[in-house]
Parts: sequence; C-alpha cells; structure tokens
Amino acid sequence: RRTRRQIALARVGAGGFGLAVVASGTRGAWLGVVAAGVVAWPQLRRRVAGHRVLAGAATAAAVALVVVGPVGTRVAAAVDPGEAGGRSRLDEWALAAAVVADRPLTGAGPEGYRIAAPAHIDDGYARRHGRDDVVDRAHSGPLDVAAAAGIPAAAVYVALLATVVAACVRAVRRPSDRLVAGMAAGVVAWAVQQAVSFPLAEVDPAAWLLAGVVAGTGAVAAPGGRARAGRIAAGLAAGVLAAGGVLSVVADRDLERATRTGDVAAADRATALRPDDVDAWYVAAQVAASGPSLLALDAGLDRVEDGLDRLPRDPALQDLHEALLTERALRSGLADDLAAAEVAARDGIAADPAGPAHHRRLGVILAARGDDRGAAAALRRVLDLDPWDAAARTALDGL
Repeated sequence: RRTRRQIALARVGAGGFGLAVVASGTRGAWLGVVAAGVVAWPQLRRRVAGHRVLAGAATAAAVALVVVGPVGTRVAAAVDPGEAGGRSRLDEWALAAAVVADRPLTGAGPEGYRIAAPAHIDDGYARRHGRDDVVDRAHSGPLDVAAAAGIPAAAVYVALLATVVAACVRAVRRPSDRLVAGMAAGVVAWAVQQAVSFPLAEVDPAAWLLAGVVAGTGAVAAPGGRARAGRIAAGLAAGVLAAGGVLSVVADRDLERATRTGDVAAADRATALRPDDVDAWYVAAQVAASGPSLLALDAGLDRVEDGLDRLPRDPALQDLHEALLTERALRSGLADDLAAAEVAARDGIAADPAGPAHHRRLGVILAARGDDRGAAAALRRVLDLDPWDAAARTALDGL
C-alpha cells in the first residue's frame, strides 16, 4: 500500500508533468498524451470515480487551457496553412514522399534528406513557407526512416513500433506493477507522437529503454554467461556513448564562446573535437570570415571548404560557401572572383531551383559583371519566390 509521502510525490510529479506538456507547445506531445489517456482510461476511471470533485476541477482547468490558453492557440494554428505544423505539415509530407519515391529501396542515407529534399521543393512551397531554414526532417517518424533508409526499413520500424505499443497496452490494461504501467503509458504517448514528429537523439534512446523495461517484465533471466556478456557489451557501448557525449558538450561550449566573442581558436577546437559536426564547421567559417578584410573571408572559405571535404554536399555548408564566394567577389571586383561566384550560384540553382538566395546572389554578381539584363531576370525570379526579399528589390530598383 502506498504511503502518504508517495501519494504526495506522485501528485507533485503529475502536476509538473502536466505543466511541462502544456508549456512545451508541442502538438505531437499533446496527441501522445491523449492516446496514453485513452489506453489508461479503464484503470483511471475507477480511481477518478472516488475523487469526483478533484476530477471535475481538473477537467474544467483542462478545458480552459484548450479554449483560451496556449493549447487553444496552438490547436487553432493547425488549420492555418501559413503556420508551421498543422496544414503546412501536409506540404512537408508531400515533399518527403517525393524524396522516398526517388530512392524507395535504399533511401538517401543518414542525414541524406537535407541533401535530397531541395531538388523537390517547388515554387509554391517556397512562397508559402520561405527558405530561411534548412529542410532536414519530414516531420513523421515512418517517413523520416523511409527517406533515410528506404521503404523496407520504414516497414520494419512501423512493425516494431506496433509490437511495442501492443505490449505497452497490455501492461497498462493489466498492470502487474504500477511503475511499469506508467512507463508503458509514456511509451504509448511517445510512439503515437512519432506520426507527426521525427526521431530525436535526445528522446528516443530513453523511450526505447523504457520500452525494453516494459517488454522484459516477467521475462525469464538469461543464463549467467549470456547475462555477463550482455552487461559487458552494454558497458562498452555506454562508455563509447559517454565519451562522445563529453566531446559534444565541450565542442558546444567552444562554439557558444566563439559565437559570443568571435574567438576563432575556440571554433577551431570545436571542429577538431567534432569533425563530423556540420554546426562546428559552419560556425567556425562564419566567425573566421566576420572580419572586414579579404583575408578574413579567405579564412572563412578555408574552413568551410575543410568542412565540405568531410561532409560533401551538405546544403548548409554549400550555401555558406556560395555566400562567402559572392561576398569576396563583390569586395574585390576581380574577374576571377566574379566568375567563381557565378559558377557557385548557378550550381546552387541547379541543386535547389526554388531557393531565392541562389538567384539573388546570381543577380548581384551579374550586375557587378555588367550584365544588367541577366541580373534583372535573376532578381525578378527572387521576388517571384519571395516577394518580401528587400535586398533583391533594392538591387532590382538599382538597375
């Protein structure tokens, strides 16, 4: 039987959980909580029946939050095509489906979606949602897996999720242990939100660990030798992950310092610690290129090119490389620099036809080379994709 202290702690925990879920503003999390509540309702109903006043107050508070609070605002935004998520999520899924259709069996590879997606973005998508951010997720777990590893892998992923959810539903409906039942309800919520979100390295490992606890409840223990081997393997894996985590934390602190103070040495330490991290190379190149001289631009170009040597075809690094080449050409006015910047801009347009930034850079470079007609055509294309691009409009008016 639970003690009063345990009951009090449980109430505090439930209140904190509710506050965190509401404050997150994440509709996927709310959908998951609703699904977990539906699964757990047969158990909750018996407990709620004995606390009708408390249940009524909680229901009234929940309705108020939904109608007039932040939940209501976010839910209403789901039907606004201009808002992130909601109806615009359909555009994300259509884009992901086009990427999957190109590589249905093998996918685009890990982090390959960000490389493959721009070629499938049309003018309508660019006008509705803008192109300020790198498109790197499909905002659906199964679609993300299909885009990265192909339809067969996505089918296996969905089947695994279904198996986990079935085990969790049994654990909630026929609980042998309340703690395990609570874990199972949480795993159900996480699995359901995968439909409108995407796998997260910060969340998924914990969710799969909880799913393993639920699925393993009541299982027969492995023989001693196998159990020891499993513990050793788990220990080694944990050690490797811990070392990688420490390096990531140190690198992130260096990047934060470099961004705040312009410390190029700190940014270079981050790239040495995490040469596989796109953000590290991106920040290092930006910080190095932030000075007023051509030498500073060259330092930035050196770093972004080093990053591209390790992470070729990454769209963020390619875009920064193109931007730095354009800036250098405009500052120097040299024919070779202008020609290199034009090639980079045209390559960017070939890879991402609906990217306004590529057309804007091409326009200003052609204007600098004296090709007013070509520059005007490129700048009009920018305004066709993004009518609010002030830089393109100013450049076009200047012509």
